[in-house]
Amino acid sequence: MNYYNILGIQNNSSEKQIKIAFRNLAKIHHPDKNPQSAYRILSNPQLRIRYDQAQRQYEKQIQIFNLIRNFINANDKIPLIHQKDFESNQNESKTLDIQEIQKKKIRKTQN
Repeated sequence: MNYYNILGIQNNSSEKQIKIAFRNLAKIHHPDKNPQSAYRILSNPQLRIRYDQAQRQYEKQIQIFNLIRNFINANDKIPLIHQKDFESNQNESKTLDIQEIQKKKIRKTQN
């Protein structure tokens, strides 16, 4: 095994040339940077479905992680994805409170 051949450089290459050759090869073979891998996955309908499912699962896990991190750090801000649910719950709570008050008024008038 000849490391010069692997990197595609000559024996008298400078340190800078070695670094450039290595980085170029790393880009070519890196799974996140290699467009051939992306094309292979996204052009196959079955693999694309599995990839999309994995991405959605990953995004959900990130959201859960952020919620937990915010809770642990005592972050009072409610994430935007849950703001609507929070406001909905507050409105329901207010409605229930109003209904209770109305029931009490009715009971008082009946007595």
